[in-house]
Amino acid sequence: MPSLTAAQTVKIPATAFKEPFYFSNNQIFYFINRESTIDFWRQGLHGQAELIGSASITPAPNDGFHYVSVYPGNDMIFTSHFGSHLMGSNAYYRLPESGPIRKIPGDHYSFLQPWHQKIVAGPSSVSGPQASFYLIDTNGQQTPLGQDDKYYLNGVVKGDSLFVQAQAAESSQHYTAGIPFYQIDLNTGKHQLLLPKVSSFQIGANFIYYRQSQEDKDLYRFDLSSHQSEKLVSLYSAHAPGYANQNTFFSAIYLNTEDSDFNINLYRIYDRKLELIGKAIKKPLFSDSHVVYQQFSKTGNPIIIADSSGMAKAKIDTGQKQIDYFLNGNQLIVWSWQDETVRYYKLP
Repeated sequence: MPSLTAAQTVKIPATAFKEPFYFSNNQIFYFINRESTIDFWRQGLHGQAELIGSASITPAPNDGFHYVSVYPGNDMIFTSHFGSHLMGSNAYYRLPESGPIRKIPGDHYSFLQPWHQKIVAGPSSVSGPQASFYLIDTNGQQTPLGQDDKYYLNGVVKGDSLFVQAQAAESSQHYTAGIPFYQIDLNTGKHQLLLPKVSSFQIGANFIYYRQSQEDKDLYRFDLSSHQSEKLVSLYSAHAPGYANQNTFFSAIYLNTEDSDFNINLYRIYDRKLELIGKAIKKPLFSDSHVVYQQFSKTGNPIIIADSSGMAKAKIDTGQKQIDYFLNGNQLIVWSWQDETVRYYKLP
């Protein structure tokens, strides 16, 4: 298997390694936690670092964390979260490729995804399904997307639609046993029932992969064009996380290995069977074009680069360095705590 060489390296301040890195269109985003504030930095592969904003935070070293979500179109949302995760997060910012950060109005959402210049948001709830989803425009105006007779759970924005689980407000059915699944037109708010019973789902390019209840090992596939469903395969575990990458479904099985971080076996569905593609791995990441994970090895734990179907094509040798990595499309950054360096790779 060929080894890849970094196309670019960038030195980053040591203090930045307290928080993760993210990459979008040849720019690295990183954060420095100053206990009472978070500083947002943006640095091009060939340019100088630029402070693009700061956010006040409540110091809570035992209970606080921050993360960034990256969506199609390279929309990046930063979340600063302190306190119980059940109560939602308390600050949200869009990270632009130029100009300063932009704060998203409101707080305590459990769901937040960009849609054009607006945000699709769902309020947090400690009891499961919530009253509605909303569209938030650039002025902070909220427009309800839900219907008064329904409560809503998980959602995913794809194209001009919100795919979401919802149940009748008066229903006594617990959502873990499976509830109806809808497609909501974000332009009109129109609801279309797609499936009567879904407990978990992942969306690929042309299909929705789902299970009917929390204890169900059977995986089904719903065709977004024909609106037909079919059973694909029985998974090894009802609680195994799933990932949809284009039109391939991946299942991660966590192993009982207390002495190692490399405790995942990664499978894909191929010819209606589960095929092992990565054994004793950690941190699988997915984009439309690639799958990336770190493989256990006695000589250095390389990062494996696979195509969208999960087939390994190349590797990145890491030696014995303590590293982390982030995938965005066909671009990967890898950073090391030992040498305070971010390495950029354009993946084949």
